[in-house]
Amino acid sequence: MVTKTKWLAGLSARRALAVMLAVLVVGYGVAAWVFSGMIVGPPQGRPDRRATGNAPAVTEVDQVYVQESVQIPVGGGIELAGMFYRHPNSAGRAVIFSHGRGGGYRQGKRFLQLLSEYACDVLLLQHRGFGSSSPALLTYGYYEKSDLSGVVDWLGEYAGHDPSQIGLIGISYGSAISLQVLDLRDDLAFVIADSTFSDLSSVVQHTAGRQFGGWVQMFVPGAIKLAEMRADFSFEDVSPVNAVAGKRTPILLMHSVGDRRGSSAFSEVVYQNATKEHAVLSLNDWGNGHGGDIRSFEKYSVVVDRFVEQHVPAFRNAASSLQ
Repeated sequence: MVTKTKWLAGLSARRALAVMLAVLVVGYGVAAWVFSGMIVGPPQGRPDRRATGNAPAVTEVDQVYVQESVQIPVGGGIELAGMFYRHPNSAGRAVIFSHGRGGGYRQGKRFLQLLSEYACDVLLLQHRGFGSSSPALLTYGYYEKSDLSGVVDWLGEYAGHDPSQIGLIGISYGSAISLQVLDLRDDLAFVIADSTFSDLSSVVQHTAGRQFGGWVQMFVPGAIKLAEMRADFSFEDVSPVNAVAGKRTPILLMHSVGDRRGSSAFSEVVYQNATKEHAVLSLNDWGNGHGGDIRSFEKYSVVVDRFVEQHVPAFRNAASSLQ
């Protein structure tokens, strides 16, 4: 009887242990699934609300351009929405602006005044999963870099712009996508990347720790695997730091040293892997947060102007000859 009692007690203990393990596994899976949705799910109801700082009023800038809403097919059944601003003196030059994960057209409009000084056309783009573009999960450049490269080609067909006269500007999420286009082509005028990340795994780990604390790191590997399955992509292949290696396209990397949402260290890592004679790193201590340096409009303009004059003089000279 004693032996049977011990056996039953042992069986109960094993069952309890099995139940505990099952609960832990299910709990881990649920938490990892939730976190994976936070990675690849497009933000909902989060319009960009940051101030435009001391940049001139957008209404004044709008008067310079002829504005047009466009839908751009980029393949695979994906269409991207955009606002195309034609400058009367563009002379074939254009810039494509890519927004951050929480931004959109309003975020891009901050740059219209900056770019109007170059007398170029401007396309404010909405990436897949945002606004009026095709719905999709986010892959941080894995698919979006092909979309953006397709927009460059579309701009040539639609408005006669040669890729060598097209520059890319992006903030945060959009800056990482813009840099990754260099994986696909080397015929662009320049890339300006404000507040990029270096690779997707690093920024996910950084963001998870910042938002939830160190305890959440145990769920990150599972969340990454589930995110890859849900959006059908590879974290390993989302890497601005690898995209810039050996490239001759002029690159300006800008980052606020006060960035707490991301980290200026990401831009430093990217710069270290770039071709130094064609890359500039500007770490700005202007009192701004993540992606907010455009609010220091005059200082921002000086950095961009210096970069253009040194690395893309034809872009500036063409504008000067028309003004």
